[in-house]
Amino acid sequence: MEEGHKRGIQMNKSKKVGIIAMLITALVWSISFINIKVAVEVVPPMTLGLLRFVIASVILIGIVWIKKIDLRVEKRDWLNVFLAGALGITLYFYFENNGIKYTSASASSLIIATIPVFSVIADAFIYNVKITRKILLSILSSLAGVALIVGFNIEELISTGYAKGYAMMFGAVGAWILYMIVTKPLFERYSQMHLLFYQAVIGTICFVPFALMENFDYGLLTPNIVMHISILGVFASVVGFYTYLLALDVLGMSISSVFLNLLPLLTVIFSMFYLKETMTPLQMGGGALILLSVFLINGQEAGPETLEEQVQLYEHG
Repeated sequence: MEEGHKRGIQMNKSKKVGIIAMLITALVWSISFINIKVAVEVVPPMTLGLLRFVIASVILIGIVWIKKIDLRVEKRDWLNVFLAGALGITLYFYFENNGIKYTSASASSLIIATIPVFSVIADAFIYNVKITRKILLSILSSLAGVALIVGFNIEELISTGYAKGYAMMFGAVGAWILYMIVTKPLFERYSQMHLLFYQAVIGTICFVPFALMENFDYGLLTPNIVMHISILGVFASVVGFYTYLLALDVLGMSISSVFLNLLPLLTVIFSMFYLKETMTPLQMGGGALILLSVFLINGQEAGPETLEEQVQLYEHG
């Protein structure tokens, strides 16, 4: 009896640690949209990606060295490992950084929130996963939400540059789904930390030629911009991922996904206070529909091989 009681107390403590870790993850990743929005006003998108992941790579190299993590990769996997860094880091953040530059952090986070829904669509086409009524309702809800956020005035979208921003954010969604397809076999053979290390380092290297083409004047960096870039490199790319893995181990995918649904909501709130962004009632309604669609997807039982179950294994903020 006493041993069972102690075990129950330990489980409760572990669950509390998992919940705290997941709240930290949601907080850090939601703020990252604000950090990008502020930094990209001064630093070009690819240079911002380079600086962010140079910081993350240095930290990860330190972690790997201290923990003596085995980084060996089988010869047959090197192409997929390279593509994981090129697609999941360089291409994804090319789209996301540019998208946030041309539109609001709030709308950007809500479009990114559709990734689980579009991942299920990809599952249906690639892996013949059955589309249930619940999934279909989720897809329709998500598409309706996106339509309300983007709006229907094409001329205004083009003239304000928002059309380019929205297109870039959907490019980020597509890049992440391609990344998940490429890395799907890798998750079966390597740990998340193993893959994160190579993704960060390879992604950083791939940023270099594009950043050089932007020819950024580093004299324009102010202490405030450096702070935002540092937050992205340290907290969004390393700390947030670590706390997510910790929570995932304790709480499991289903509960962790519920907390991740807080991301766009927190981003909208922080954007309203820090960036003074506003959303129309229609856009708010669209955001609610997207959140509903993600809740429906997360409540859908699926096999462990689906992209939807793996789609949030790395921060895309």
